[in-house]
Amino acid sequence: KGICYFYASPSPLRVTVISDSQYPEHAAFTALSELLLDFVKTYKKEDNIINAKKDLNLPYKAIGELLKKWQNPIESDHILKVEQELQEVTEITRKNLEAILKGGEKIEELMAKSKDMTGVSVNLYKTARKNNQCCQKLCLLYTSPSPRDLSTSRMPSSA
Repeated sequence: KGICYFYASPSPLRVTVISDSQYPEHAAFTALSELLLDFVKTYKKEDNIINAKKDLNLPYKAIGELLKKWQNPIESDHILKVEQELQEVTEITRKNLEAILKGGEKIEELMAKSKDMTGVSVNLYKTARKNNQCCQKLCLLYTSPSPRDLSTSRMPSSA
């Protein structure tokens, strides 16, 4: 499928281009405007182009160059180029935000696990402390005599 773009300037001159339906509208009208401005600049000395009563055969050599230039509208139209770069940056930003959100979910999971581990750690500490108190009582029963008690020992003699 093709599409026809028609540009009418304030002067009596008109210009038309037919392209495929994928060609950006903004680029088509920018190219037509550029073509018309250049054509008028080329033939501005000839008053007969504005006041012509019939079709004129005016060779316009720059049309091939202009059409070649506009084959890739993104390279020729600065607005389209900026729009494309903006779309690329938007896509990269979207992917980065998705990754951050997924990372946020992982952080929440880690925080929950951390809270669980804190609870387990506190219980382990309390249990160890209780067990350590029992051990201290038992350990006191089997300690060596103090320096003041050197004459008698509570430990069975090995001799």
